[in-house]
Amino acid sequence: MSIKSTGERFTHTLHAIAHQTATDVRLVKSQLRPRQQLHRGLAQQALACAESIGLTAMPMRSVAGHDAISLSYRCPSCLLFVPSHNGLSHNEAEFTKQADLHAGLDMLIALLGQLSLQHASVLTQENAS
Repeated sequence: MSIKSTGERFTHTLHAIAHQTATDVRLVKSQLRPRQQLHRGLAQQALACAESIGLTAMPMRSVAGHDAISLSYRCPSCLLFVPSHNGLSHNEAEFTKQADLHAGLDMLIALLGQLSLQHASVLTQENAS
């Protein structure tokens, strides 16, 4: 299935829902972009960084349209996740404990510290693994 046909199906579905619910929907702007793999080397470095500061981490996949996807076309990018109660995210019932938020911030600071000391060529290698 192509990106274009997926976009067309999505638009059709939105309009069908709007019709069924007597509401109006209008797409002002859309961006269809190809599937993008985030930087594996950076993700592996993030996992190692988590371990080095005593955090438990694991690789995760996401289908959400994070800013990291847009950034990844210009610079190496990865995502860092923190645990949410019952695994909910992008939902009004999402809740993350303050301690987990602090641990996530510790992780981000540690990773940025490591990256700031690396030579730029380490990350500019295309999806280094």
